[in-house]
Amino acid sequence: MQQILEDMLLMVVESSWLAMEKEQVGLLHVLLVVVIGTFIEEKCKLKLF
Repeated sequence: MQQILEDMLLMVVESSWLAMEKEQVGLLHVLLVVVIGTFIEEKCKLKLF
């Protein structure tokens, strides 16, 4: 399960990076999305178990 989450996170980061190169999306915005997504996942895991 952990591996799947890490792979998904990696895919999100890579796709965000590609979008950033194409559209010049701010790096801070991308980092913010990743950090918030990771934080929410951790919260959900704590609630589930």
